[in-house]
Parts: sequence; C-alpha cells; structure tokens
Amino acid sequence: MKLVLRCVIFAVIIGIIIFVLNGIYTVTKTGYIDTYGDSSIIAGFYNEPKGSIDVLIFGTSTMSNGVQPAVLWDEQRFTAYNLATTEQYALSAYYLLMEALKYQQAKVVVLNARWLTTPPEGDEDLPEIDRKSAALHLALDYMKLSDVKFKAALDIASQSSTQKAIDYLIPLLTYHSRNNITEDDFDLSFVSRLHPLKGSCIQLWANLVAAPNMTEPVEEVYDLISINRDYVDKIIKLCKSKGIEVLLLALPISEWNRGQHEAVQQYADDMGVDFLDMNIPAVMDALALDFNTDFASPRHEAISGSSKTSRYVASFLAENYALGRDYPEEVVASFDASYAAYMAYSRVYDRIIPLMSAAQFSDYLQLLTDIEDYIVVISAKDEFTYRLTEQQKAALAALGLNTDFNDDIYRYSFAAVLDSGSVVFEQCSPDKIEYDYTSPDGINISVISEGALVGGSIKSSVLVEDKEYSINWRGFNIVVYSKTTDSVIDSVNFDTCGGKDAFRGKAV
Repeated sequence: MKLVLRCVIFAVIIGIIIFVLNGIYTVTKTGYIDTYGDSSIIAGFYNEPKGSIDVLIFGTSTMSNGVQPAVLWDEQRFTAYNLATTEQYALSAYYLLMEALKYQQAKVVVLNARWLTTPPEGDEDLPEIDRKSAALHLALDYMKLSDVKFKAALDIASQSSTQKAIDYLIPLLTYHSRNNITEDDFDLSFVSRLHPLKGSCIQLWANLVAAPNMTEPVEEVYDLISINRDYVDKIIKLCKSKGIEVLLLALPISEWNRGQHEAVQQYADDMGVDFLDMNIPAVMDALALDFNTDFASPRHEAISGSSKTSRYVASFLAENYALGRDYPEEVVASFDASYAAYMAYSRVYDRIIPLMSAAQFSDYLQLLTDIEDYIVVISAKDEFTYRLTEQQKAALAALGLNTDFNDDIYRYSFAAVLDSGSVVFEQCSPDKIEYDYTSPDGINISVISEGALVGGSIKSSVLVEDKEYSINWRGFNIVVYSKTTDSVIDSVNFDTCGGKDAFRGKAV
C-alpha cells in the first residue's frame, strides 16, 4: 500500500509540475489590442457564467476585430462571445464549438464565410493541415484538457505527417525550447479573469484600403476550399442537431469579390443556412464605411469600422433570430462593463487619428495638451533648435516645458517625460541625458538623449517595457503611450533642424 501511495503522490506531483510548466512555456499574449491575444480569448471564455452566452462567433482575426460583442450588447441587448483567433482554421472552430457547448447553450453560431474561399497561406508543398500548425496551436493550446481536446489532437495527427497529438495535449513539448520567458509568462492568474471585450480584439490605427470589387463579372465557378468546407459542414450539422441557428458572415474586406459571394451563397443555400455578405452594394451603402479611417489593413477593420459593422450585425441577428432575454444581474453588469471598456478604447482612437495625421510640429504638440491618459516621452538627437519657430516654442511651453529653446542650447541634449499632463522630468544639457521612469501604473520607461556636442555615435532611445520605440533621427523623437490601452499609440520624429514634417518609421 505504501508503494501505491508513493506512486500516486509522485504522479500527482509530476502532473502539477507539467501543468505549471505548460502554463509558463506555452506562448502567452494576454493583450486585447493586438490580434494575437488568443490565450486570453480562450481562457476568458471559460470564466463566463454557464448558460449566459446566446451567440458564439468563430473565424480568423478578421472576425475577431470586426464583430464586437460589446457593441452587439449595446445595440440589441443580447449576449455574445467572440471565439475567433489568429488565422483560425475551420477545424479549430469545430472543436472549439464542441467545447463551448459544454458551457453555453448558444442560440446562434456565426461563422467566417472566408473559410470557404481562402486557402491556407504558407508553403504550398505542405499539406493544408501543416500550413496551419501555428494557428492550430494558438486556438487549441489553451483549451482545457478534455475529451474534445483529445479528439482534436488525434484528428490533426491523423491528417499530418509532422504533427503529433501529444504536442497539443502537452504544449510544453512544443514550447520547451523557448528562451524568451518573461515575468508575464508566470502570471497564471488569468484563469480566473474575464476577457474585458468578450473575446474580440481591436485595431487602434487606420490605413487607406481599397473597397471590395463586387462588379467584375464571374467567368467561372469559385472553388471552395475542401478541407475547410468539410469542417464547416460538420459545424452546421452539429448546430442543427442541437437546434442552433447558423449564420455565414462575410465582413467588409478588400480581398473579396463577386465570385466568392456567389460560391458561398450557393453553399449556404445547399446547406439551408443564412448568409450575410456585407460587401454587397446595398449593405455597403447602409454601413457608410470610410475606407480612409475605418480600416487598419485590407483584412482588418479599425475600431471605428467595427462599430458600424457590429451594429449592423446586431440588428440582423435581432431581426432574424429569437435573441434577447432577462439576464442575471451579474451578466448585465459584466456586459455593461465590457461596453464601457470598448468605448474607452474608441475615445482613444478618436484622438489617435488626428494625432497620426498631424504633419506639422506645432499642430502635433497642440494635440498633446489633452493628455489625461497619456505618457509622452521626448528625446532629442543631434540638433533640434536651428529651425524652431516661435509658434513651435510656444507650443512646447504650452505642454508645461520650462526649457528656453534658444540658440544658447545649440546641439545640446534634451529629454522630457510627461505623465497625465504633468512634467515629471525635463533636462537640457551639453552632456548625455539618461533617465529611468516608473509610472504610478507600473509602466517602465527609459529615455536617452544625445546632442551633437556629446560626440561619437549619438542616439535617441525611448524604451517602453524594454522595447525600443524611438525613431532615432535628428530633431525631436516623441513616443506617446496610452494608459487606457496599455500600449504605445504613436512614435514620430520631427526634424526641427532641417525643418521637416512628421516622419513615422519602423518604430511605429
């Protein structure tokens, strides 16, 4: 008996060690702003009250950014959770849905229509399943160890000559060689936290993108991606067996055409499910999307675009399906808080766009006067006074800076840190300037400024949590950190010696 007891204790200890090491070594990104916060999406789902979610959303990062449960809630007062993950494969969605239905009695499942028409990216000599190996891990590694996870792992292994089931069941085997372990990897407490945006991610910048081409005639039938189709078939059959409605959704993206629309529409008709294509002219007109500011990339909407599409999707779902009910107080409070968080990000975006559009130094500085949630770091390099105008000097003074930017400091070093509108550090010197700052929120910032008088290989440096953000060009290098989003929202250089407009480079 003693031997048996010792064996049991040993097995338990080994199990605990493996569990902890899995949590530490598995690639973890818990951010909500970037599109790679997949670990937090899955972990957060498990912490939603059982039976509280009526709509489940699956797809790639396009869906993760484009359908915001917080906005659905505000618009039509029904609950949703976005289980879309980075480059999510239909296989992943199938097993995530099986797992999700253990905890939630969904009424509607929303699926990414692009699965059916967009082949997996990567080495075409590899099987489709292996081209998606990284994305499969991002979706499945944070699923609880369960019968569903066993089925998913075995399914993947059966289709692949390189991937093993054990790699998905014990992710440590995949990630054990990681050498970039950080303090964040030891934070295993996320297992008790809710995702503030109910699984969705947001993009807080904008780029000009092309509108989808829905006018070109279709010369041939668009081939559906067979392996994705197989799993979409399985998802639909699973939903129908449980009385769950299915909606195929094509969000507005540049990479969409009439041929894809017709192919998915035919598939939806054959399967007896609904298809909402938001790229068709009638819907586009209703959305009134601005392709200058509503998109971060051809595949991803900015937060302003996601608000428009999400409100349209909310109305469509409410009109076509039986959604909305009396939710428990804790659920109402949680979704109200989620919408408040979403709106906080939206307000940041409303300030980012003019900030990133400002080409003139004085205009940029004026925008920084309203910086309640910002940390602004200024680092000069080489020379920054030669072509400073009186208007620019006045704008610097309006920030609360006391330096007299005159000819006496020609080729000096200069650095400043402002937190929530208050100057916490400012120095102008002929020598090298170095300063380390930890904000009351725990943000670690290091700044270096070297003017031409320092000599040698001069530089500007602004480290935020040990990551370099300075453009490192002559003149003023400015980095803006948002405490609302916990991220750097702008990095810019103004060459005030050469009199040049704003430049944003690799550090952005």
